Amino acid sequence: MSEMFYAIGESKCPIQIIMFPYLGGSGTSVMSLANEICAKIPVDIRVAFPPGHVGSDYALCDNSVQLIDLYYKNLITILKKDSILFGHSMGGTIAYFLAKKIAEKNPELTPKKLIFSAAAAPDHMKNKRLSDKENEIIFKEIKRIGTMPEELTDNQELVDYFASILRADYKILEEISEIEVQKIDIPTFFIMCHKDSLTSCQTILKWKDYLDSKISFYMMPADAGHMYLKKYKEVVADKIVSFLDLNSEEENDQ
Repeated sequence: MSEMFYAIGESKCPIQIIMFPYLGGSGTSVMSLANEICAKIPVDIRVAFPPGHVGSDYALCDNSVQLIDLYYKNLITILKKDSILFGHSMGGTIAYFLAKKIAEKNPELTPKKLIFSAAAAPDHMKNKRLSDKENEIIFKEIKRIGTMPEELTDNQELVDYFASILRADYKILEEISEIEVQKIDIPTFFIMCHKDSLTSCQTILKWKDYLDSKISFYMMPADAGHMYLKKYKEVVADKIVSFLDLNSEEENDQ
C-alpha cells in the first residue's frame, strides 16, 4: 500500500480517529475495529500501516525518531483539528509520541483526545533487549501474549519474515523507553484488562509520568487478555464512541 494512512468511513466528516496497531501488526490488525466504529457513528478513520509491515510499500524502520518523523510527515497533511489518536499496545506508545510531536510543531492541530488500549507506559521496556535475542526467544514472547497465530511460527519462511519486523518494533520500543519527556495535556482514555499477560495495571498507571491531563479507564472482561480487539470489537467500539463525549457516564474519572 502506497498510503501510510488508509481511509475508512466518511472522509468529509469533522470527527477523525487515527489508529495505530500493536507490535508486529499491520493496519489490518485494527481494521475490524475501525469498521465497527464506522457502523456506529459518522467518522473519518485513518488506519496506520507501519512501514515495512504487511501491506506497506515503505521500507522497514527500526529507529524511533525516524518512525515518528515519517508518521508525522504523512499525517500532517490530512490531519483535522480536534482529532483522536488510538493505539493498541505498542500503538499507544506511537500515538503518544506522535501527538507530542504534533503539539510541538503544529499546536493548532494538537489531538483533542488519546485512547490507549492494553498499552503499557513507554518505560516498561527499559533495560529489556528483546531486539537482540534469538528468534526462538522472540517468538516465545509473541506466543505468550498472543500477537501472532501459532501456525505462522511453524513456517520458517514466515518466521524469518516476521522476525525482522518484530526486532525493528522491539528496538523502537527500547529506544523510546529511555527518552525523558515533558508531560502533555491531552485527555486520555485507557482500555485495559487486569488479567493481561503483558500489560499490568502498574505499567498503565505509570502513564501518569507522561500525562498532565484528565484520564479515565474502562476494564475489559477478565477473559479478554491482551489481544481482545477482534473478540471484543463491539465492546471496544462502544467505549471509544462513548469517550468522544466527555460527559459520558460510562467513564470512570480519576
